[in-house]
Amino acid sequence: MNMGDTVNDVQKVDSHKHIGEDDVIGLLGDGVTAAILHHVVETNGCTKEDITEIKAVVKETQSLLRELENCGLIKIKGDTAEVTEKGRKFLEHLKEMSLARKVLPGD
Repeated sequence: MNMGDTVNDVQKVDSHKHIGEDDVIGLLGDGVTAAILHHVVETNGCTKEDITEIKAVVKETQSLLRELENCGLIKIKGDTAEVTEKGRKFLEHLKEMSLARKVLPGD
């Protein structure tokens, strides 16, 4: 580590090893950020309960992203996630199952 290196630089290098809150926000994209901001604007501010719920969603998302990567369905690179070939096949399977449920008669 050079004298010019900062703690933030070290954290950036290690960020690919552990998905942090900042990485999750990056992976979730602008839509989720916009939804959170919209909620804050519409409610004229977040309550403590709102903040707790948002943190819970982020934490659950962190867990889900790690699980999807562990299963080989996505590959996380920096602040983006790419769907793997295995992930594409699984998504197609889910779409087929959803279509089958719509076509099959109900109980």
